[in-house]
Parts: sequence; structure tokens; C-alpha cells
Amino acid sequence: MMDKQITLIKNNDKKDWTDLEWIREFYEFMQGENPDSIKTRSLDISKSDAFLIIWYLQEHFPVLPDNIEKCDSCSELFDSNSEGYYSEDRGTHFCECSATEEYYIDNQ
Repeated sequence: MMDKQITLIKNNDKKDWTDLEWIREFYEFMQGENPDSIKTRSLDISKSDAFLIIWYLQEHFPVLPDNIEKCDSCSELFDSNSEGYYSEDRGTHFCECSATEEYYIDNQ
């Protein structure tokens, strides 16, 4: 199930996106990829720093839903309510594409 917890005050582009799609656009924006509708200078921060900002907005100011995680293997964002794996031993998240390999390694 793809969650839609984000309710925008203003949706100029009339996009019917999942939370993952909105947060991925924000994540990519912070790394220098401006959406076509945004005309401003580009940011250029690392994937790690971009997700740190998202995490802060999830945990400290509950503005963004906290089910969107960053894979510690490939750095892709994923919706933990519908995919992925969390390694309790290592304290790391893995998306569906990385989870199988990491789960195998953790359970040997």
C-alpha cells in the first residue's frame, strides 16, 4: 500500500503523487535536480545530507511521514510500509532490491 499522508496547502502542478514520490522529488531537489516548475538556483548537497534533512522533518517536526526511508546499500528512497527490510543488528534499512542480499548475509 502506497501511503498518501502528505496533504499540500498548495499543489500548483495538480500532481496526484504518493508520499514517496513527493519526498523523492524533495530529496532530488536538494541534490541539484530542480523540477520543471521550480525556477530557482540549484542546491547541491549530498544524498546523506539531503536525507538527514528529510529525517529531521520526519522526527523533530513531524511534517513528513516517517515511513519513507533511505536504503543504506544503494541510497534509493523507499516506502517501508510496503517494502524493504530493517536490520536490527546493524541498525540499517534496505530497499527491496538490496534487502534480499542483506537479509541473506544477516541470517547466515
